[in-house]
Amino acid sequence: MLVVLLGPPGAGKGTQSELLRKFLGVPSLSTGELLRAAKASGSSFGELIKEKLDTGQLIEDEHVVELVIDELKKSDCQNGAILDGFPRTLNQAEKFDGFLSDVQKKIDLVIELCVPLDLIMDRLQNRFLETEDPRPEDGPEFVTKRIKIFEEMTLPLSQYYQSGGRLALIDGSGSAEDVFHRIKGAIAKLTNGKNS
Repeated sequence: MLVVLLGPPGAGKGTQSELLRKFLGVPSLSTGELLRAAKASGSSFGELIKEKLDTGQLIEDEHVVELVIDELKKSDCQNGAILDGFPRTLNQAEKFDGFLSDVQKKIDLVIELCVPLDLIMDRLQNRFLETEDPRPEDGPEFVTKRIKIFEEMTLPLSQYYQSGGRLALIDGSGSAEDVFHRIKGAIAKLTNGKNS
């Protein structure tokens, strides 16, 4: 099963991705982690990523799509994966759908975590203050910028996936267990739909 997790920074994508990984038995691919690994690699591509991440900028679509596709080609992803924070733009979604079409695969479900703005701000502030070595992009000066980027570039993805009938809107507030229970309900609905 190939599942996409959408949601603004602080929506709980990382937490839900990990719970889904155990539940579905497929790897979880976080574009954030893939980019941070590239940043730490010391390569010229890594240096480019480092500069952009440290200043809260978005990475070019073709770089992100390439990173994800390379991971999906690995043997542990043959039965699917959870994509945490990818695609992030309409362009990425279209490029990715093109790749999937070429290899005769498709996204089974897109889960969008919907969280009120004030709760997102609280979560990100707490994450920044409580983490021993906080990521620069979680700093207060970048949070508003990241949410604005999300609203401008990622929200059109909702409409894109809604029109394809692949989107499940999930209330992302409450405990991680509550949210995961709602996600499992969406997966059960999808699975039952396939079997009927």
